[in-house]
Amino acid sequence: MHKTLLIAAALSAAALANATYIVNGGFETGSPGTISVMRSPWYSFYNSPDTLDTTGINGFSTVGYDFDGAGAGEGTVFARTINIGSYIEGFGQTMTTAITGGTEITIGALLASELNQGGAYNATVLGGIDVFLYDGVTTQFVGALAASTAVRTWQSRSLTFVAPTGTWTDIVFSGQATAGDISQTAIDAINVEVVPEPATLLALGAGLAALARRRRK
Repeated sequence: MHKTLLIAAALSAAALANATYIVNGGFETGSPGTISVMRSPWYSFYNSPDTLDTTGINGFSTVGYDFDGAGAGEGTVFARTINIGSYIEGFGQTMTTAITGGTEITIGALLASELNQGGAYNATVLGGIDVFLYDGVTTQFVGALAASTAVRTWQSRSLTFVAPTGTWTDIVFSGQATAGDISQTAIDAINVEVVPEPATLLALGAGLAALARRRRK
């Protein structure tokens, strides 16, 4: 009986450790997005972020345009923000489960940036992505994903934070720019997960040990 409880605790801990708060983090599914249109269930939060498609089939093609040759971080589709001084673009999603205050969260994503590519929105700086929680009324800044360090090159970025007091239903990603600067930042392969508490990890370890002993018998 005791071993059964340990195994159940391990399975529960594993489910918690792998719980994700968003869907379509790679923008590959949902209604076709394009310039100024996000793929569902993502929605525009600040101004008009874009969905770019490296094939041109299900979105605005990158061929001969910004991020041409960069590909997507994964798959063929990614999101792009253009940010000009105080004008920023951002998008959000209502999470599968609300985040409550005190929960430790980790976010992973792939970022790429344009720089000096010419055209109407010639980027002058490499920009990162700011992350906010939203409760339907208030946005709360929780941190930033650092800008990629090479032009049109996808790089892995992560952010870990403890959610502030409240019940947060949505997560929002927005570009960065300062006065007089223009940035173009692409993001793909977004993942939002809970960081397991030490007690959860102990339960997982104990359960796995019980499983190992059971298999040896």
